[in-house]
Amino acid sequence: MNSVNCPICFSKISADRFLNGMAYCTCGHTYSVREQDGSRDKSVAVKLVFLTLLFVGAIIHIFNWDTYSFKIVSPKLKQMVGMANTTDLNLIADICEARKKENCQIHALLKSYDLDKTQTQHLIKTGEILVSKKRFIEAVRVYGTYFKATGRDAELDARYNYAISLSETGDLQSAREQYAYLISKHHSSPKFDVARSYVDLLMKTQDLSTARQVIAEYRLSSPTASMFMDKEWRKLNAITALDTHSRLPASMNRASLNE
Repeated sequence: MNSVNCPICFSKISADRFLNGMAYCTCGHTYSVREQDGSRDKSVAVKLVFLTLLFVGAIIHIFNWDTYSFKIVSPKLKQMVGMANTTDLNLIADICEARKKENCQIHALLKSYDLDKTQTQHLIKTGEILVSKKRFIEAVRVYGTYFKATGRDAELDARYNYAISLSETGDLQSAREQYAYLISKHHSSPKFDVARSYVDLLMKTQDLSTARQVIAEYRLSSPTASMFMDKEWRKLNAITALDTHSRLPASMNRASLNE
């Protein structure tokens, strides 16, 4: 039997004071050696499990963050306990972007904006991510916050994404207002992707007259744009011609048929 120390007085218990698995200390304390050995085994097992989990966690962490494994630790810990500042959150957002972790990036960007409302560029970036992922309901909320903070003459590309998101969520009237504003702002330098989306919306809402007008204006805006949305242009012209013909007096319709 290996010598042990008494857990009460901490004095060493000599080998001759062990009997039938019991230890008898000179201080009068008696305890089971087998129970102590079992406790030691459990303690060792717990330590082994803890070290194994720690090792597995480290492997997962390195796999998730790659070369950013050490750089991300401090700001992430601060974020977890609610102590991260804008510098920490912006660093997290940059690392998450590099690692293509969109949800992590969005969370960091929005939290950073909450701490510093001048960082409206974070709302633009968040909106772009949400639109690219077709998360239009969230995008509408983010862009709504952005335009309230920046005013009407804000980033035009952001307004285009806002119009797309509104259209995709069924708010066609609000989307139309955004497109009309963009068309007026882009009058000197036409944006054909904006015009195409606007015409699609106008045709969806049966405002064919305005759709035809937009296409006509953009066809005249550039020598290379004469065939802009040609399929839609032909369809609108056919509808216009049919509508005009149906409104003519019956005698004029018969005369046109006899010609």
